[in-house]
Amino acid sequence: MRKENDQLKNTVQNLESKQPTYKVEELATIDDEFKATIKYTVRSQYSSSEEHKTIKTTWGEIFSMIAPDLLEHPSDGSVNFKLGSALYRKSNPKSDKTVQVVHDDFQTIKTQFMALNLIDVRYSQTTKGGMGLFWTLSKTGMDLMLRLRTIKKNIQPDS
Repeated sequence: MRKENDQLKNTVQNLESKQPTYKVEELATIDDEFKATIKYTVRSQYSSSEEHKTIKTTWGEIFSMIAPDLLEHPSDGSVNFKLGSALYRKSNPKSDKTVQVVHDDFQTIKTQFMALNLIDVRYSQTTKGGMGLFWTLSKTGMDLMLRLRTIKKNIQPDS
């Protein structure tokens, strides 16, 4: 028993040493605002140009936009396009334009969601044999997605 106990203590100590030691304080919550910049191509008959647009939103709204897609374990690039297009549709609801979030803002969004423990990002093998980053929901992320994206029963008071 003592030998097993020592092994378990060593295992716990090893796991604790692998935990991040940096604690993020005063982290923005899902209700706080964030301005994300998106980019897309505008084509005319003879030319095309890259346009940028800044979208004012909240962390919760951003998460709500992409959380259901994370059930499929999408690649980093795929999440960027899905999120960019969803942000663009805030002001252009009928658009099917291919849009991306600019690199720095996308990295901030990814880091924020990791810090809030809403997602896990793993470097894994692709179906074609290469390697890539893939997003998944954490337990906390799954709970928040269900809270944000489900339809609540409308209870009417008795008259």
